[in-house]
Amino acid sequence: SNSNSSITQRVAIINVKTGPEDISVETTRLIRWRSKERNVLFENIDKIEIPKIFLEDFQFPMIGNHRTKRILSQICLTNRNLEELLVSQSKISLFIPKAIRYFTTASRTSLNRSELEIFLRDSKSRDLVQVLVNSSYFYWYWRITGSGFQVNKTTLYNLPIPSSVQQEKYLNRIQNMSKRLQRRRSKLMVFKENKGLISNIKYDNDKKLMKDLDSLIIDLFEVKEQYPFHAL
Repeated sequence: SNSNSSITQRVAIINVKTGPEDISVETTRLIRWRSKERNVLFENIDKIEIPKIFLEDFQFPMIGNHRTKRILSQICLTNRNLEELLVSQSKISLFIPKAIRYFTTASRTSLNRSELEIFLRDSKSRDLVQVLVNSSYFYWYWRITGSGFQVNKTTLYNLPIPSSVQQEKYLNRIQNMSKRLQRRRSKLMVFKENKGLISNIKYDNDKKLMKDLDSLIIDLFEVKEQYPFHAL
């Protein structure tokens, strides 16, 4: 219930089929529609069956189409997630704002707002996470697995990361990209009033930077096509 009619919530529609065979779960992407569209909503909606591997952990990724299903399945083949790179305390950390709007940010210093602080094992781990979270890849992953409101630890910790082999193979590119993100930090810093002055780094304002970030993600996960994470 909300008196502000301009606020709408994105949702996904999930169909579950049960019976003597294995359970089947189909899902749409995360969508938002207006009242006048409701009469035709169910006639024009794409949905896709969720791979069984996700159902084992009671996950319902909002994939919606074959292409996203194929890419998500490819990425998850590494059997690694971001939590593997974390420790309970370290001098090396990243700050990730909880509020999210069309992009995410991972900063080496606090942005003095509501944020998650994560501690990394070493600088190589820090550089990799900085690349992953600032790219369109993390926002895409959050849109298909998150709550639609804020970044939380569950989504962040479960983020698939490249294999150790790929991480070492592209180590120089990862480190150089991390340094590039640091160099662009001040130029892309923005401030706005929201119960006080809060800051963020809008890396997505640098289209060339984002294109190079996403290209690195494609190589790290050995994705065979130029999947447009930013557009999905």
